[in-house]
Amino acid sequence: EDEADVLNNGLGPEEKIAVPSCYGGIGAPVNRQVPVFRDSELVATLTRKMRDLERQVRSQTDELLSKDRKIRALEEMVQNLQEHQGQVRTQQQQDLETTILRLQRQVEEMERFLGDYGLQWVGESADQEGSDNQADSEDGKRDWMTAKKFWKPG
Repeated sequence: EDEADVLNNGLGPEEKIAVPSCYGGIGAPVNRQVPVFRDSELVATLTRKMRDLERQVRSQTDELLSKDRKIRALEEMVQNLQEHQGQVRTQQQQDLETTILRLQRQVEEMERFLGDYGLQWVGESADQEGSDNQADSEDGKRDWMTAKKFWKPG
């Protein structure tokens, strides 16, 4: 009944909340009624809430579409990057193969040249590389012609 009095504060006699006597004190007034929203107020409130919800749905839909576009753009970028990396690797491999072939031809030409003068390329063995690379001449530069045997008479 106390809650009903608080709710009824400021309402006209036809709008007052009725509280059955079984819920409150003895002899609760019978003239109190449940507050009645006027139809126009209810429709206006529901319309306003519906408009707000529609705006919210539109906003969320736009946000989802925007994020979907961004995701698709990022996926395309990743795919392009992967394809480009594959192309770069293929190009690097082709460049390396071309360089190897050029160097092989050059070595063959050098061996033929040495052979024309009765010389043969011997190169260096792997165990000599660390110790013999330290042979320096008086001016501090590597004297590569005498530090190793690069060729020998054939």
